Amino acid sequence: MIKPSETTGVLLAGGKSARMGTDKGLLRIGEETFAGRILALLSAHFPEVLISTNNTKGYARFELPTVTDVFPKCGPLAGIHSALISARYPHIFVVPCDMPMIEFRVISRILEVGEPSSITIASCSHSLLPLLGVYPKLIQSEVEDFLKEGGRSVKGFLGAVSVGFEVLGLEELKECLLSITTPEDYEALLRLV
Repeated sequence: MIKPSETTGVLLAGGKSARMGTDKGLLRIGEETFAGRILALLSAHFPEVLISTNNTKGYARFELPTVTDVFPKCGPLAGIHSALISARYPHIFVVPCDMPMIEFRVISRILEVGEPSSITIASCSHSLLPLLGVYPKLIQSEVEDFLKEGGRSVKGFLGAVSVGFEVLGLEELKECLLSITTPEDYEALLRLV
């Protein structure tokens, strides 16, 4: 089990949002942005919250520390790497900015099965969700080496990491795991809520 009190919450908001055409984290549901909803959740449960983004100006409104990629244009793994460097706690819990319906029951389930020296990520509908999970700071140098050698894929890194990783199936919570990546997804979400 990983204690929330020993974990830094991280919003991953560094993507180019090519399919959406705009920064997904700053999309709105009613009065709130996706990022605002997720950051409020993380702030309520973790002693430290970071925003991993290269759009520091866009995320300044949230008045939380931002970290930018040490390895630019290397995808979300670079965002995880930068968060691992900056986090003050032994673990980081990452949530992607395109998952606005996330609830703490998802996070707590992952933390409950997490082991201090390994990675634990979620899966749903037979798909890995490597951007939703807990990563120990002790893998920081391995992530850095992987990026230096040209690795970009989070899934590729998981297959190579020495500490191994656990996958927690969360089929029963799939309504909390909606990933909003296209304008059509966004329209469907707005109809849903």
